[in-house]
Amino acid sequence: MSDAWGPWIAHDGRGCPSGLLGKVVEVQAILFSGRAASDIVAVDHWIAKMGDWSHANFGTRGIYPCGSIGECGKITRYRIQKPKALRELIAFAENLPQTAALQKAPHSPAKVSS
Repeated sequence: MSDAWGPWIAHDGRGCPSGLLGKVVEVQAILFSGRAASDIVAVDHWIAKMGDWSHANFGTRGIYPCGSIGECGKITRYRIQKPKALRELIAFAENLPQTAALQKAPHSPAKVSS
């Protein structure tokens, strides 16, 4: 399953990165209680506005997309799920038949005209 995900990216705590909107990400966070947590979410406008993306909100009250209210944690890192079409293309390329030998074009020195 790890090949379905990009590398882990350390989160700078400055809000939701703009490039994540519309993507599926796995996030790891520290809750206000000190416990570690992780989740897989599709980043929409609600998720992007969650207080957990900004470390300045750590411990403040926030409302979550599910409607619950609680203290904001802080997202420490995330990774982006590779789109299914990209995973299929990679698998296709990896399974292409190997050619026995590449034919080389005959090599002749280039003529330089003056």
